[in-house]
Amino acid sequence: MRRALLEKLEPCDFSVQETKFSVENLLAYVVDSIIKLGIEPSFAYVCVGATKLFPDYFSLGLEFPEMPDARIVAEKLELGKAYITAEPSGIYKLTPTGKEIARDVSAELMKTRAIKPITKIKALDSGSISRNYSELQLTKPYSDYLLTKQFSVDALMNHFSLPLTQKREMRKYLMQINSYANTIGDKTMDQYTHELLKVLDGK
Repeated sequence: MRRALLEKLEPCDFSVQETKFSVENLLAYVVDSIIKLGIEPSFAYVCVGATKLFPDYFSLGLEFPEMPDARIVAEKLELGKAYITAEPSGIYKLTPTGKEIARDVSAELMKTRAIKPITKIKALDSGSISRNYSELQLTKPYSDYLLTKQFSVDALMNHFSLPLTQKREMRKYLMQINSYANTIGDKTMDQYTHELLKVLDGK
C-alpha cells in the first residue's frame, strides 16, 4: 500500500545551482511530501522519496538512477538538522523552519513547472536512437569536442534551444546515446556523452 503511494511521487526538474535552495532544503520538501501521502517518513521512506523526487541528487547515478544513495541522504539529513529532526522512533519531523522551507520549495517547483520550454527533445524510442546519435555527431558542440576535447552542457542545451529547466530531458537523451555508442563501439561518442552525464550528475 505504501509503495503504491510512493509511486505517486513524480521526478522534479530542479537545479539547486539556479535557486536559493540547498540539497538539504530539498529533503525538507521530500519529508513534507511523504507526510502528505499519509506515510510516516522513516529513513527508508525518505531515501526512496528523495530518489523519486530528485534522482539527480539522491540516486546512485548513471548505472542505477532508480536506486537511492543512502549515504548521500544520511549526510544531507545530518546537515539539515535545523529543518528535519529524527524522533526516537526513527520517524523524521519537520521543524517550523523546515515547514516554511518545504512550502517555499513547493512554490518554486510550481513556478518551474509553469514555465513551458521553448522546445523539447523528443522521447527516444528504439527506432530513433540511431537518428539522434547521427544528428548529435553533426552538432557544433560535438565538433568542438573532437577538435579541442572541451565539452559544455550549456552549449549542447543552447544547440537544442532547451532552457536549463530541461536538464532531465537532456540527461535521458545522453544516456540513451551513450548506451548506443557503447553498443556499436564508438569510444569517442561514449566518452563525450559520459563526460556530459558526469556534469549533469554533479560528479
